Amino acid sequence: MSATPRALQAGDMDTSVPAVCGQISAVETIAFNAREAHQRGELSDEGYQSRLEAARYVYAHLPTNNAIAAAVIKLQSWLSDHPTTAGALALDPDDSGLQDAIGAVTKSCGDAGSPIGVSAAYGG
Repeated sequence: MSATPRALQAGDMDTSVPAVCGQISAVETIAFNAREAHQRGELSDEGYQSRLEAARYVYAHLPTNNAIAAAVIKLQSWLSDHPTTAGALALDPDDSGLQDAIGAVTKSCGDAGSPIGVSAAYGG
């Protein structure tokens, strides 16, 4: 399966599976690299939190009218059921419920022919 380019009108959003899974890849890349940079002392607490807040916002606003909608809706429900609290990370990478929800979206993207990819800035 491949994406078919099309021109969007002003205000339109591409809700295709490849576009949404591409957004998820971008968010996962940002969150992964932010965590690594934070753990290495290269990113402040505030910088780390701001990136996680941005990631949470994107997840909460992903389109839900395509083949991966069920998994996205479950992720968005998880976010609604677990609001951000003062002093807590916007997205806790160690939360198993969150990781299960993201994992389900990742699997749905792969099953739909648009696997998630993360571009790691650290490691081999």
